[in-house]
Amino acid sequence: MISLQSAGKSLSRRSLTTRFHKRVEELKTARYVSDAELFKSAYDLFSDIALIWYRGNKHKATDWNSLTRLLRQEFLPKNYNDILFKQIKERTQHPEEPMVYKKNFILSDASKFYTTKLTPKYVGPYFIHKKLNPWNYELTDSQGTIKGVWNAKDLKPYVDEHPN
Repeated sequence: MISLQSAGKSLSRRSLTTRFHKRVEELKTARYVSDAELFKSAYDLFSDIALIWYRGNKHKATDWNSLTRLLRQEFLPKNYNDILFKQIKERTQHPEEPMVYKKNFILSDASKFYTTKLTPKYVGPYFIHKKLNPWNYELTDSQGTIKGVWNAKDLKPYVDEHPN
């Protein structure tokens, strides 16, 4: 039997299921615990109303994965994936992330003895001038010249290499 309770992690009605599950997975990896051992030690992982829930539902689970599936069904909101998708869709650039790098789409050219293997994967930094929709941004350079519209997948946050 293992005790993750000593690490201060037990599931109660107030704790967020995803945070609990992530922490248990971290401890499982750190302590070399198998899913079977976790499942056998499940009593140690629950407290309060979650322990009462576990006692009433343990017969429905056959292994650790089925137990976590039951936990998510019980403790997460029914529309959890919709809520998560909405949060991702509504995410905007943080004021402390005013600049981004854009992906470099340059091709090799043998006639000019130029290879892309040695070119930077991203170039910039550029400023986000306008958010056109959740996925597309209009970029400008430091002089304010519009450099085009770029998809969010082709951008990454600018990190100052020499902070003051």
